[in-house]
Amino acid sequence: MDVMAFLENFHFRNEFWVLILPIILMAGDFISGTICAWSTQTFKSQKMRTGLTKKVGEISILVIGELFSYGLTLPPHIMYGISAYIIYMEIMSFFENIKKMGIKIPAFLDRVLLTVDATLQEEDTKEAIKKIKELEKEIEELKK
Repeated sequence: MDVMAFLENFHFRNEFWVLILPIILMAGDFISGTICAWSTQTFKSQKMRTGLTKKVGEISILVIGELFSYGLTLPPHIMYGISAYIIYMEIMSFFENIKKMGIKIPAFLDRVLLTVDATLQEEDTKEAIKKIKELEKEIEELKK
């Protein structure tokens, strides 16, 4: 999966949805996580506070990213990428909560989600290795 090709063809109906869709999915994930913890009798307020803190951080990233996007007239692909990543995380978390509650999801959907997750992790690893090699070259050049 070519991430850049995906992002170049990924569009929201309008800028409103770049912010609102991830926030709606965060709320759904929070609700499903709370219900899951309650139904499995694993509710812990510390874990909920940690989750809420992460949600506030994600919302902050969205808002700050949108401000920079408008203020610096950055290409929309940057915000689309940030928003798409948060949407993906929330969907994965939502399905994890559903599975923990014992609700079966279709096998094909589970395979698709696991495949996308593995592909993204592989892409991240390849990109990280590439950047590390570039930094090593720069360090070697600076030593000379």
